[in-house]
Amino acid sequence: MGIAFWMLTTSFDAGHISILYAAGTFATAWLLGLLSPLPGGLGIREGFLVYFLSLKLPTDVAVQISIIARLWNVMAEITFWMSIQMVSRLARKVRSYES
Repeated sequence: MGIAFWMLTTSFDAGHISILYAAGTFATAWLLGLLSPLPGGLGIREGFLVYFLSLKLPTDVAVQISIIARLWNVMAEITFWMSIQMVSRLARKVRSYES
């Protein structure tokens, strides 16, 4: 995920950050979001990403990257949930046909 986040940051032609800085920033923001009392670390992760990315990139770009990263994470979680739901429904159908 750190490499994917770095690739996201480099897709904005606004400056260069190293892969270690990008991956470290993303991982730290994710971990700080776990400590947040808000669901999904809402606001904590984005704030951390914006702050540390704005040290190397323009602030407006850092905000855009933060929003895209949040949407990217939510879409990944929804896709995972939908996959689990489809597999469990198929398993139930197979069990009902065997009975």
